Amino acid sequence: MAGGLAGILGGLALLASPGSEAPAGILIALALVGAVVGGLGAAGVGAGLAVAEALVRSYRRLALVLFGAFGGGAVGLLAHVVARSTLEGLFGQGPAAIGGGVEGVGLGAAAGLGYALATPRAEGGMAAPRGRERWRAALVTGLACALGGVLLTAVGANLAGASLNLMCRSFQGSQVQLAPLARLLGERELGVTTRTVLAAWEGSFFGFGLAFGLTRRPKARRRD
Repeated sequence: MAGGLAGILGGLALLASPGSEAPAGILIALALVGAVVGGLGAAGVGAGLAVAEALVRSYRRLALVLFGAFGGGAVGLLAHVVARSTLEGLFGQGPAAIGGGVEGVGLGAAAGLGYALATPRAEGGMAAPRGRERWRAALVTGLACALGGVLLTAVGANLAGASLNLMCRSFQGSQVQLAPLARLLGERELGVTTRTVLAAWEGSFFGFGLAFGLTRRPKARRRD
């Protein structure tokens, strides 16, 4: 849901950007991309965090960072290979620079660190924040992932938005190019500023949605 919402809001910004020729249907496309990419990434990172909480009692913080990085990296690498193979098989070309394992490792580690800091448990085990604590855990994890996305962009990595732009630029007639967003931010093309803003945007929604979903603890039913 967080990925879909990020895609819709990003699509609205694209439609409102100077010189944008994107059709209104772009909202559906970006919402779908956000939901799929975010959902798959959260599945990998979330699985890593859940395994860390279930198996590791000591060094919980380190375990969450390492297992989160492993889960994110595994899903990111798999998604990269599948995406490139599909594009090359169908269209004969697929950008090599689209995001994958490195981005997954970085975001997974950031999510694990943010989640660990927001849900400290000296005795280890599954965190079960409720109410305001749950919102705080989601916000802190979102902030950590936003910072992680900014750092990844600084070293040349491509998160979802930058990867999508690379793929769309490979095909003539694509209406999903994000150059209008760059002009909204004072750049002609996707430069450092635009890519950094996109990375922070994606990371914040990813981390928030991941932590908010991961901390959902259904109430036990009372037995009469």
